[in-house]
Amino acid sequence: YCDTLDNPMFVSPDWQGEGWYRFTGASGHRMPTASPGEKHCGASFAGWLAVPHPQMPGDTVPAAKVCFHWGNKQCFYSLEVAVTNCNKYFVYELKQTPWCNARYCATNDSI
Repeated sequence: YCDTLDNPMFVSPDWQGEGWYRFTGASGHRMPTASPGEKHCGASFAGWLAVPHPQMPGDTVPAAKVCFHWGNKQCFYSLEVAVTNCNKYFVYELKQTPWCNARYCATNDSI
């Protein structure tokens, strides 16, 4: 799967294009802040948040760095997203990923 609309045959089931997303479900409730490793999250390039989540409810990190792990490089490629603390959960303004084999990851691990 991929988080881009460039290849309709392989679009992630929940990907609706660039915009605000909240992670829910079995995969997790927030983006991990450490690399899960390459070839995780149903993709070759696993996306993870390379900065801390905002701590206070209502706070937003407007240019949070997301890295995509590939090979021995935890940050083979990066892009910026916005992250907002909504008290009991986070929302992310996600951008289209650079390749079809790239996806944003989610986790239930503690922050």
